[in-house]
Amino acid sequence: MKFDRPTQVSFKPVDDGECVGVLIGFSYIGMHPTKEYGDKAKCMLRWELHELDAPHRLMVDDENLPNVVTQSFPATIRGESSWLYKALVAHGIAVPGGSVTDSRDWYGKVAKLTVEGAQGNRGDRVFMNVVDIDPLEQNVDIKPALAFEHWEPEDENPPPVWARAMIEKSFDIYQRANQVKGVLPPAQPPSRQPGARPAAPAASQGGYRQPAAPASGYRPPEGDDDDIPF
Repeated sequence: MKFDRPTQVSFKPVDDGECVGVLIGFSYIGMHPTKEYGDKAKCMLRWELHELDAPHRLMVDDENLPNVVTQSFPATIRGESSWLYKALVAHGIAVPGGSVTDSRDWYGKVAKLTVEGAQGNRGDRVFMNVVDIDPLEQNVDIKPALAFEHWEPEDENPPPVWARAMIEKSFDIYQRANQVKGVLPPAQPPSRQPGARPAAPAASQGGYRQPAAPASGYRPPEGDDDDIPF
């Protein structure tokens, strides 16, 4: 029996601290429940991590695999209180009122990320939380080491592996999570009972898990908390 082991990115968390995050992925992840506003559309961003100090070397593990991290957001930038809007501004992506930004244009945009590890059920550090996103003090030009992965439900290709766990927990596009070459395996929608919430994904290569104490002005979006009701 042969077993494949992915070798593109690291499955190991990085040390706590500040680093440069270079955007390398966007995925829509479907509708998810919130406490006050019902089902809300969510998306996920993915970064490769570079050292904060120049020359901003790519951060890698002991196997020389790039470190990456992901985080989910409410899929809206309506209003300056939107967490996704604040993240885009930190990356230098200007979105003045009345204008439009396309997620396909975000590849390679950079910001300063503060990451913290969190323990899994077995006591090991398997989660990485992005607890702060800030603009870099100086303009830097970093060429991403990894290709851009961008996915929306209308795309014919299957969603990226790093977004599938959250898509499986959605109420509308869960069928797409395991789609391969147009074949859909049997799938059941998540529970829609009152108060039901999708569980946080256990992702050792940077899956987002809400930290207990956000760092500063930027507050990572909670799975059930939206700042604005649309």
